Amino acid sequence: MSNPALTELLASYVPKLIQQRVIANPAPIESPVAEDFQAAILFADISGFTLLTERMAEKGPTGVETLARILNEYFGQLIDIIHDYGGDVVKFAGDAVIAVWPVVPDVAISDTISRADQWQWTMRAAECALEIHRRLTNYKAEDANLYLKLAVSLGKVSTIHVGGVFNRWEFLITGAPLVELGIANNLAKAGEILITPSAWKLIRNDSNAQVIEFELKDAIAQGGRLLSLNKPSSIFSSPKKPTIPDGAENSLRPYIPGAVINRLTAGQSSWIAELRRVTVLFINLPELDQETALENAQNIARLIQRSTYHYEGSINKINVDDKGITIVAALGLPPFSHEDDPARGVQAALMIRRELSTLNVPSYIGIATGRIFCGSVGNDSRREYTIIGNAVNLSARLMAAASQQDELIAKYVVPILCDRLTYDSAKEAVEFETLSPQRVKGRTEPVEVFHALQVKKSVVRSKTELIGRQEEKTLIAAALQELSRGAPHQTLVLQGEAGIGKSRLFEDLIRQAETLDVKMFTGNGDAIEKASPYHAWRPIFNQIFGLEESLANGNLNGEPRASIEDHVIAKLAEIDPDLVRYAPLVDVVLPVSIPDNELTSAMSGEIRGGNVRELLTRLLAFEASQSPMLIVMEDLHWFDSASWALLVDLQQKVRPLFLALNTRPLSDPIPVQFKQLLDTPGTRLLRLEAMKLDDVEALVCQRLGVKSVPPMLSRLIREKSEGHPFFAEELAYALRDSGILVIENQECRIYSRFMNFEELTLPDTLQAAITNRIDSLNPSQQLTLKVASVIGRIFAFRVLEAIHPIEADKSALHDYMATLTRLSLTVVESEAPDLAYIFKHVVTQEVAYNLMLFSQRRLLHQAVAEWIEKNHEKSLESYYTLLAHHWSQAADTSETLRDEHALNKAVEYLEKAGEQAMQNYANQEAVQFFSQALELDKRRAELEAGKVARERKLRRARWHSRLALAHYGLGSLPDCNNHVHEALRLLENPMPQSTFQIGLGLVPQLIRQVFHRLFPARFIGSGKDSQSRETAIEVARLYELLGRIYFYSNETLPIMYSVVRFLNEAEKAGPSPELASAYSSTAVLAGFAQLHKPAEAYVNRALAVAREVNLPSNLITVYVVTSAYLITVGKWEDVRKRVEEAKTICEQLGDTRQWGDATAMLGESAFISGDTSYSMDMQKVLLEDARRRRNPLHQCWGLLGVSVNHIRWGKAADALPMLEEALRILDETPNLASSIEINGQIALAHLRLGQEEKALAYAEKVLQLSEKISPTVYSMDVGFSGAADVYFELWERSLRDSGTNSDHLKELAERAIKLLIAFEKVFPIGKAVTPIYQGWYEWLMGKPEAAIKTLRRGLEAALKFNMIYEEGLIRLKLAVYSQGNLDVRNRNLWRAMEIFERMGALNELRLAQEEAQKAGV
Repeated sequence: MSNPALTELLASYVPKLIQQRVIANPAPIESPVAEDFQAAILFADISGFTLLTERMAEKGPTGVETLARILNEYFGQLIDIIHDYGGDVVKFAGDAVIAVWPVVPDVAISDTISRADQWQWTMRAAECALEIHRRLTNYKAEDANLYLKLAVSLGKVSTIHVGGVFNRWEFLITGAPLVELGIANNLAKAGEILITPSAWKLIRNDSNAQVIEFELKDAIAQGGRLLSLNKPSSIFSSPKKPTIPDGAENSLRPYIPGAVINRLTAGQSSWIAELRRVTVLFINLPELDQETALENAQNIARLIQRSTYHYEGSINKINVDDKGITIVAALGLPPFSHEDDPARGVQAALMIRRELSTLNVPSYIGIATGRIFCGSVGNDSRREYTIIGNAVNLSARLMAAASQQDELIAKYVVPILCDRLTYDSAKEAVEFETLSPQRVKGRTEPVEVFHALQVKKSVVRSKTELIGRQEEKTLIAAALQELSRGAPHQTLVLQGEAGIGKSRLFEDLIRQAETLDVKMFTGNGDAIEKASPYHAWRPIFNQIFGLEESLANGNLNGEPRASIEDHVIAKLAEIDPDLVRYAPLVDVVLPVSIPDNELTSAMSGEIRGGNVRELLTRLLAFEASQSPMLIVMEDLHWFDSASWALLVDLQQKVRPLFLALNTRPLSDPIPVQFKQLLDTPGTRLLRLEAMKLDDVEALVCQRLGVKSVPPMLSRLIREKSEGHPFFAEELAYALRDSGILVIENQECRIYSRFMNFEELTLPDTLQAAITNRIDSLNPSQQLTLKVASVIGRIFAFRVLEAIHPIEADKSALHDYMATLTRLSLTVVESEAPDLAYIFKHVVTQEVAYNLMLFSQRRLLHQAVAEWIEKNHEKSLESYYTLLAHHWSQAADTSETLRDEHALNKAVEYLEKAGEQAMQNYANQEAVQFFSQALELDKRRAELEAGKVARERKLRRARWHSRLALAHYGLGSLPDCNNHVHEALRLLENPMPQSTFQIGLGLVPQLIRQVFHRLFPARFIGSGKDSQSRETAIEVARLYELLGRIYFYSNETLPIMYSVVRFLNEAEKAGPSPELASAYSSTAVLAGFAQLHKPAEAYVNRALAVAREVNLPSNLITVYVVTSAYLITVGKWEDVRKRVEEAKTICEQLGDTRQWGDATAMLGESAFISGDTSYSMDMQKVLLEDARRRRNPLHQCWGLLGVSVNHIRWGKAADALPMLEEALRILDETPNLASSIEINGQIALAHLRLGQEEKALAYAEKVLQLSEKISPTVYSMDVGFSGAADVYFELWERSLRDSGTNSDHLKELAERAIKLLIAFEKVFPIGKAVTPIYQGWYEWLMGKPEAAIKTLRRGLEAALKFNMIYEEGLIRLKLAVYSQGNLDVRNRNLWRAMEIFERMGALNELRLAQEEAQKAGV
């Protein structure tokens, strides 16, 4: 049955000349045909297109696609103009078109063609040229201008139909006018219209033109540069469009490429275009022209067709110009694609060379390989299947370069020049010689060139050492047995490339687990959802909560939604009724959200993230407590950061557990969690390599369902697959699907036609094998697979049906999916009613996806996104990440012509997904979402100034603010700093840049703060409206974050500016958590400045605002930060009370980080006040918790805290390894204050152990680290005093022993004192510490009275601040130095011994006892 619509579509792919021939004789062509006629011819060449092509090629596949769109738009207009003037577009020659106007006699006058007839059709072509010039010259395309070079000629032309191999006929047009047009194109400049000599003779008297000379083959002739015409042609109407008769399809098909025919027949005219890796051959035949006999032309055409088709290539174009005939062939176009297409292309060229050399026909061939656009260009009335891209241009340039290789021409007749990519891909099969680099048009640098010599006689392939699977199976079986017997923990990690067999091994594991009735849960990473927190765990928690049935219904609104919430609450209550309060936290793994309650609404960021992980871990621990648990997790390489973190927590905390994990090799930077998994005792890493060849053969038999395979086939698959199981399967399926293998009754045989396997070439890589299989499907099945690839590796049938772009195909989708499943490309994931499929292997999904143009993907991604919005309207928050992905892909274009709707949607969901990630402390994903939002937002059309522009600016500032906070959470302070500064710039509140500017800017900020204190009612809460208050809060947050950054880098002036600015902005907004935090920070800053009354006032304000706001997390911050000030003034009871209260709130909220900070503060403050027993308890608790949670900084603090107490108790040997461990942690997590403290204590430990050289080395590090910094942490004196102890003790010994090193040690002791003096200036508690060393210094310098006076000053401070250890040290020194006053001496000795004994300070107690013994006390 004929299909008029299809016939009409096919007709658009051929010129009217062929259409008219088909109308005249509908019978399909069977033999070569040549026809001569007179015609006016127009040649239109786009100038600037080559440069645009090169520029677009630099952008990769998106640039090529943009290029194709531009070409379509431009050619579409060009075609319409030509058709309006009655022309026939006969050829597309790359970036040019050729149109003809057959000269038709005026039958009213004569049947023969007259000069008048020639004149009027030439004039008509010239009129068309002028209209094209008017409308299409200086055409704007992206960031370039396109011009036209136009030429008009007239004369006898020949149309030739040659070829016929596999019924594929090539159409070309030749003749002297074409030669003239080639010459004209070389003469013309952009924007010019040239009239060739044959046409000039006819219309020169009717033209405004400049005369130019043409150098023809036999003579010099005149032509013209046309400016305008003096009169119109006498043709005022265009010929009618030919009407193609019914049943003419078969006559049109031989002229149209097979790839186009198949897609058009399937109704996929919009889905022809693809991006493919193609090898392009440009073949120039310089001596073929209109004089060549038809028989000779036919022989050469068939020769080239045979050679190209032998290697399963295609002929794309045949063009004629003054350089002869040029044929464009390609390897890799549908329906045939092979990984070895470059080798096939070179071998086809070598075959052509052999044949042409025999006929003594010269030729030049250029070959290049690359990923190019393959599709139709033109418009609905006339189009052509073409190839566009860098490789096409380079191939043409290499063909031109080949024509200049005189030595090669003399030796080989047909030189074949190849680019580097073709050479690299074909060198195993073909011998080449390397030529010197060639300069070619369009390239700034010379191009590497290789000349093909001959096919290699044999190819030796390297073999990889092969490892079997029996060992892995045995190991898995043993691990399952251990689990069933109650083994507490095992982790098995399988690592291997895609398709190596990881999933197959896990399928076997799952079957064994089901047989043993082991409790089992499975999850997996996903390429599409890799930025969605906990996405890998959702299937597991859906199973734990019993949600499979609810999810199967698809409808999650109303009653099903409430049912899910009931399931969750019931499960939590079963474990612990108290957990019900935390139910809203599990919505990160649910398909719906549970509204926050009073407790969970107070949680955000790090607190919420920690609590979510803790709750999910408890759920998993409960399941494991019921019976031993197996968790199988696949594709770790696509895990999001939250999924990684939960996996590590699970491994550390849940017992009994068998974790079975698999992943591809991970790229740098390797997630730290993966290293933690591998470092945990009980973890085994197995790297899967290739299978034994015998195993591969058995696998192929199993997949084909046969008992054995022919030896010839076995050898072929063994050689090709090299033990790669999935590759071997794909090769076997490809052979079966192509008909080479015939399978009957479990027997496999080779179809007789294909017995010669030597000539059969199969793909060399897995991706090529899959592409080959996809190409073997019919177009409807191919499209179905491509559409599914956009949805995801797992895809629901209802989604596939909803978004499939061909309405007529939807009724057959079940059949298509049945075929794809039968062919093992997909597998049924779940049965109806919730029918879903999964790509059998993710590589199949990737290959199918990458075959589509970006424009096609965008349409499908948008369709998926709109489907989700429509069908999950009431639970969209569960799909923010997925919607961000699909809308981002839908908006992913660099083209000028953009879909503002898709861009706006993408930005909207990226922002929502980013906020969701921030709430769950998924910092890595937050960075990804907000960065992408900023990038896409740049592409949106510029908005007018005013409110809309201002709102957009504020939104971008907010995104930079979120990025800063996320980077801070990731520990990336430089990135955090950059985003803070950009956000402040956008908010028009920038941070001054230089030290001078910061100092200058601090003054008005301090004055502003003074005014706030004098007139609080006027300034506090002075924001005029909600937007100004919101901006003030945002600016305040940013300056708070900036203050933290400067704190870590120890930059005093910037800290002061940031804190004061933080306070001023927060006060502008009125009472808020930010204001409470700002008062706390200012209290600490005022303490630094020794402004203690204002500091105490700020402490009280902070507490008052925090209690008014009543946000638990803010109360924690205020209690901890204000306590940092209270420590510096020795208010130990207030510190312990407030920090213990903060710690309690942390426990209620599950804020593990601030709980650790609070515990560390309790330990440090107790140590400073002399309560070493309580300090040691706190530090041990901190260290144990930090090790369990793997928090490096808290581990460092805990190790330091335990160590300083050990040293004080005289256990330096116990302290030293812990301090060295802490120092190693700081290599990965730098912290200047901690580095100073740890190095100082290591120096002291070595001193106590009698290792003086090491003690001096570490004390020197303290001096180096402390150079040019101001003390900013109240505990830094631990480091300073450690170094000072080393220098003073060794200096004193040197003086006592008359050592020669005393002057140097004195100098070092002086440097240490300077650090302690600087500390005292900032922290009042330093007044009890520094005098100890100042007095010691004065004593050693022979100034006993000054020393005693200094020590008494220190004693007053120690008593004032209740620092009993410092009191004991001072009393001991006073006893030593007060030799004349026995009463004072004895009193001080007794008190010192009492203090040291109560504290357990053994070293100091021993020194006091020795002194007492000397004194006879």
